[in-house]
Amino acid sequence: MIGSGSERTTLLLGGLLHLLQKVFTQAQYPDQFTYEECQINAEKVGGVTILRKGKSDLISDGESVKSVSIYGSPRRCGGQGDVLSGSVAVFLYWARQRVAELEPRSNPTMLGGIAGSILVRKAALLAFENKRRSTLTGDIIECLGMSLEDICPVNRHR
Repeated sequence: MIGSGSERTTLLLGGLLHLLQKVFTQAQYPDQFTYEECQINAEKVGGVTILRKGKSDLISDGESVKSVSIYGSPRRCGGQGDVLSGSVAVFLYWARQRVAELEPRSNPTMLGGIAGSILVRKAALLAFENKRRSTLTGDIIECLGMSLEDICPVNRHR
C-alpha cells in the first residue's frame, strides 16, 4: 500500500526495516534512525511517512522530521506497536478529512503520526501509573479514551 502524492502510507520501524532490507543493503540503514537518516530514508522509499518508535518518536515524510518526546511508560510490552498503528490510522483518516477543508498544504500522514504517537504515549503513562510494572497492552487500550480526552477535550457547550 505504498503510494505517492495524495495516496500516502505510514510505516512503523519494524515494517520499515523489512522494507529497507528489500530496497537497500544492510550497510545503508541503522536500527535507530537519527533525524537526518529518518528523512533521507523516507525520501529513498518514495516519500512514505516513517514513524520511528524510540525514546523520542520521529516522524518524517521525506520533506520534514517531527519529534514526539513526551514521556510515555518505562514499561514496554508486546502489542504497543499495534495500538500505535491503529491510532495513527484513525488520526490519519481524521486528518485527511480536515486537511482537505482547512489546510491543503499539510501532510495528513505527518499529522496522524504525531497525534497517534502522543495519544499512545499518554495512554501508556496513565496505564503505568495505575498498574506499574504489571502494565499490559490491554491496560494501555483502556486508557486511550482518557488520553484522547486529555489531548482533545469534548466541548460540552455545543
